[in-house]
Amino acid sequence: MKQFTRWVLAAVVAGAMFIVPRVSAQNLVQNPGFETGNFGPSWSQASPGWNPGNWAITPANPHSGLGSAQNFFDGGTFQVVGGIVAGQTYNFSAFHWLDSGGDLNPNGTANGWGSFVQMRWLTSTGGLLGANVFDTDVDGMARDQWNQTAVNGLLAPVNAAQARILFGTFTTALNPLDPTQGVHEVAQSYWDDFSLVLIPEPGTYGMLALGLGMMIPVIRRRIKA
Repeated sequence: MKQFTRWVLAAVVAGAMFIVPRVSAQNLVQNPGFETGNFGPSWSQASPGWNPGNWAITPANPHSGLGSAQNFFDGGTFQVVGGIVAGQTYNFSAFHWLDSGGDLNPNGTANGWGSFVQMRWLTSTGGLLGANVFDTDVDGMARDQWNQTAVNGLLAPVNAAQARILFGTFTTALNPLDPTQGVHEVAQSYWDDFSLVLIPEPGTYGMLALGLGMMIPVIRRRIKA
């Protein structure tokens, strides 16, 4: 009977530890993998993006699911994500694929394309808070394969209520992250599986441990009965 009790208690603990993090890690990005087959209403190419005619959702090259967002010339896509709580910490992740190719730097060296992903905090009315949280140029990653950009430990500042995720490719102007790369030409990239999740606070696990501690005597009494 004691061995059975141990197995029951272990199962309860394992189940609780599995459930709590998953509940806390809800993805705040809407239509994160473009599974609806369109961008709207969550994603937009309006200001501050560019050239909506240069985007499509295609089933030809998904990272997962049914499709991905394809950018085949200069353009950007963004989403304003709600549910941000000031003082809380978040993890960001996105997957991207860049085809081989690109133009040349003024010195004749290959540079690839100016593909990037960035995020900014916003107030509840859409006002910008500070500078970019991150602004990552993904050109240096391996071509013709899916790569991941993950940025962890993003602390939402005072007055933050939203976040703006912006990604795309610039092909007709200097790369603002590295102007020495020159002007880019002929772009094609794919984007999929975006996520922005709240990191569970240590207090969450403390409450879980307290709850389990209160459950264990009850479970033992019922098993003995």
